[in-house]
Amino acid sequence: MTSSIRNEYRDLMSSGKELYKLKKYSDSIKFFKKAMKVDKKTPGPFLWLVKSLTKLRKFDEALYYNDILLTVSPNHHTGWLQRIGLFCSMYNFSEVVICCDKAFKISKFESSFTQIYEYKINALMNLNKLEDAKKIIKESLKKFPNNGNILAVSASVFERLEEFDLAVSLYTSAIKIQPNNWRFWYNRGINLWHLKNTKSRINFKKATMLNPKNERCWLMLGIVSENNLHYAIECFDNAIAANSKYVRAYENKGRALELLGRLEESRQCYALAMDISGRNNDFV
Repeated sequence: MTSSIRNEYRDLMSSGKELYKLKKYSDSIKFFKKAMKVDKKTPGPFLWLVKSLTKLRKFDEALYYNDILLTVSPNHHTGWLQRIGLFCSMYNFSEVVICCDKAFKISKFESSFTQIYEYKINALMNLNKLEDAKKIIKESLKKFPNNGNILAVSASVFERLEEFDLAVSLYTSAIKIQPNNWRFWYNRGINLWHLKNTKSRINFKKATMLNPKNERCWLMLGIVSENNLHYAIECFDNAIAANSKYVRAYENKGRALELLGRLEESRQCYALAMDISGRNNDFV
C-alpha cells in the first residue's frame, strides 16, 4: 500500500471511529465502507462496519460483513466473538453453540475464552439443553473459578433447574468479585425468594440502591415488603416512576391498597393495569 493510499485509509477509519463515538452510526458506516474499498484485505473496516450495524440493529447486514471479515481472516478471534454476539442478538442459539466451538479452537486470550464459555452456557440454557450446560459449567469453573460473569450465567442455569440453593451460592461468589453489579444482587434475591428466605429483601434493597431506576428491583422489594403495606406501595410507586407502563407494579399496588381498605384507589390501579395490558378480565 502506497503512502497516499495508507493515509487515505487511516483518515477514513479515523473519521468513522470518531462518528461512532458520537453515536452517529449511519454516518460512520459511510466512512468504513469507503475504507473497505481502499483496502479490501484489512479486517478493520469490516469489524467496525459490524459494530456500527449492530448498534442500528441491522443484524442481517452486519452478518454479511462479518462473513467477509472471516473470509479475509478466517482465524480472527474478535471476528468470531462478533459473530457469536450477532447470533445471540438474532436468538439463533444453535449457531451460537457452533460458533463457540470454532472460537475455542482459534482463541489465544483468556478474556476471549471466558466470554466464549459465558456465551455457550447461555446458548445451551436457551436451547433448554441444561445437562449439556452443566458440563460446560463444570469445565469453565475449573478453569476460571473467579470469573463473576461465568459464575452468574452458571447460577441462572441452576435457577432454571430449580436448584435454588446452588444458584444462591454461585451468585454469592459472583457478588464477592463484582460487589456493585446490581443484577447479581437482584438475581440472588430472586433465588432466595424462591426458597422463601427473608434475606431476599436485603438483596432487592441493595439492587435498588445500585440501580434506582430499574422497575424490577422496586417491584420485588415491594412484594417482599408487604408486611409493611405503606412501604410496599412506595416501592411500587418507584417501579411505576421507572416504567409508567409496568403492569405488574399497578397490579401489586392495587392489591396493597385493597388490603389497606383504600378501595377506590385500588380500583384505579387495577383499571390502569387492564388498560395498559389490554385485558378485560377482573382482578381478584
